[in-house]
Amino acid sequence: MINFAKKSDAEAIRRLWDIAFGEDRDFNDYFFENIFDFKNTLILKEDGRLLSMAQMIPCAIKGLGKATYIYGAATHPDYRKKGLMTELLKASFDIDIKNSVTASILIPAEKPLFDYYKRIGYKTAFYISRHTHKMKSADALARKASYEDIPLISAIYSGDIERDTDYWKTQMDMIRALGGEVFLNGSAYAFVYENAEEIMYRNESDKNALLDFICAYLKKDSVEYTEKGIDIPFGMMRAHTPANADDLYMNMLYN
Repeated sequence: MINFAKKSDAEAIRRLWDIAFGEDRDFNDYFFENIFDFKNTLILKEDGRLLSMAQMIPCAIKGLGKATYIYGAATHPDYRKKGLMTELLKASFDIDIKNSVTASILIPAEKPLFDYYKRIGYKTAFYISRHTHKMKSADALARKASYEDIPLISAIYSGDIERDTDYWKTQMDMIRALGGEVFLNGSAYAFVYENAEEIMYRNESDKNALLDFICAYLKKDSVEYTEKGIDIPFGMMRAHTPANADDLYMNMLYN
């Protein structure tokens, strides 16, 4: 039976989550303490046992409208390869259509999953670029961003997933709770963890100075950074109505 979860399902959801995504316990703890909402979790149960689940997180795509971000999709190891996730996702499509949601989007956790999701109607629509920056100056300066900087950060942002003030606050709080930071230099911002997980900018000089600062901050000679691009397939979309959407950018969706 497929339904949205109830509060009483939260413990079983967390157990299955840790089985499927147990490699990052600190993030899992933070997610369930601060972000998780059982009301957004679609679950498949049999004889009272949770077999499969997926978060249906509401979001929006610029120019397309309401979308559902499928996140934390997992099936218990004892019940995999039985078509349960396909069944669950098809049920999510019906829910989307009923609620006038334009598209379902997701980020495959590994390359082979692109083929799996393609078979149930998704196509690659979101791309990123990753590069390595070698530090040129150890004297570059930047400052930590605050909530007051959200209008500036939002103006710099040029991705395709709509981000409101609550989104930015959630991301800033989360990366800091996990040991990262958010920095600004002129018209460039970066969310930094082990590398620059996302950097956006309006001119190259601000970007390069910020990356120099990040190298010094992380005590590295070089740093990898993620930005908009078209060379690395990153996310997929299943449009429920005809939509012309290619070469889009998504990131920082708890991935």
